[in-house]
Amino acid sequence: MLPFDNDIPDAACDICDRPFHFCCENITTAEQRCLQLKSSRRLKFFRTDCENGLKVLPKVLRSITSLRSRISKLEDQIQHLRSAPTDIDTVLTTENIIGEISDRSTRAKHLTLYDVPEYTKTEVSDRILEDKSAAAEILNTIENCTSKITAVIRLGKASVGKKQTSAYCPR
Repeated sequence: MLPFDNDIPDAACDICDRPFHFCCENITTAEQRCLQLKSSRRLKFFRTDCENGLKVLPKVLRSITSLRSRISKLEDQIQHLRSAPTDIDTVLTTENIIGEISDRSTRAKHLTLYDVPEYTKTEVSDRILEDKSAAAEILNTIENCTSKITAVIRLGKASVGKKQTSAYCPR
């Protein structure tokens, strides 16, 4: 073996250029001579960490390619989402908000009455009057209501002689 000087490294890794001593890396005298050649040297030395990194490199490159593809798809999806109108954009216009407030205040005046007796009349106009009368009687009983019932709408299928599920009374 060639003489060893502890302070001066003998060579450097051909990947990371970190210096090493021949004796620390168990390099033979023949390998030392090859590594010390400055020009046209064919023997390369890789530190253990660098050599292990080279083995993993193809897998890392495949992972990078896969991640780039996924990122590209996500960027396309983001661009699509940014350019497409959303339900919130259409719902939250000033006109829609005002319309919704108006509808809610109108519906706040509506009542739904359950188990209203089925009408007994055969004429439509008579049925409407009978339903208004029944709704007014129920409301007067509940809250001594004197407000005018403007319409009564029967909900559900009519069944003669039985109680209707509900009557809708906008007032």
